[in-house]
Amino acid sequence: MEKNEIWRRTRFGEEFSKGILIPVFILPIVGILLAFGVLLTNKAIPLANIEKIFEFGTILKNSVLSIFINLLPVFCVGIAAGMAKSKKGNAALNAIVLFLRVKKTDISNFRAMSLQVTAKASL
Repeated sequence: MEKNEIWRRTRFGEEFSKGILIPVFILPIVGILLAFGVLLTNKAIPLANIEKIFEFGTILKNSVLSIFINLLPVFCVGIAAGMAKSKKGNAALNAIVLFLRVKKTDISNFRAMSLQVTAKASL
């Protein structure tokens, strides 16, 4: 392997690791907020018996939980923005549009395959 090839691969690995750090840095913050939201909705704690605090904890828990449920688009956008040298906003927007398009294609292909299997099974 040539020295330039090794340098190119090393450079790509460095860029990818910088790109993946963005979503990884977000996860501990989200985890702490989720734990705080769960704590505020636990009825065994006297503070959670106050209605407004319980409602705030419910809103906090549900909003932060949506980030954990949708980790795939978070990583998709984070890696694209992290690896872009310039115009990081454009890279993030392109990543989310591409992610949604691929997800839609996968769902429609899955439905088409399931319809074919159902049609063959009924014969």
